[in-house]
Amino acid sequence: MNRIIPYSRKLVIAWAILIFILSLLPPGAIEMLHWNLLSRDKLLHTIFYSIFSILVNEALGLTTTKSGFSVYIRAFLICTSYGILMECLQYLENLGRIFDAGDILANTFGTGLGIICYKLIKHFKA
Repeated sequence: MNRIIPYSRKLVIAWAILIFILSLLPPGAIEMLHWNLLSRDKLLHTIFYSIFSILVNEALGLTTTKSGFSVYIRAFLICTSYGILMECLQYLENLGRIFDAGDILANTFGTGLGIICYKLIKHFKA
């Protein structure tokens, strides 16, 4: 019996692929992103990981958890681990990208912000 991936999980996969591509592109590969990245870079990380964590929470909400972890903790661990993985890949690959601990902090902050937004949306929607 073939299982169809729910729509929210497809969004998570698509968003993760988008983050993957943008994280590993060489600097200046996309002209519209060729900015002074001092402040905009961290804002973009925060926004992308906020959206990512909302999508992950929605996808995880479709499954029941047998472990003691709440869906929010699982989503936080998934998103922050993915952010760390992207930074490590930037360090390992010779694409002109650099490892930046500040990006990890922005990813983590964005993940937390997304989880808070998701909880608020669910609270007021109910």
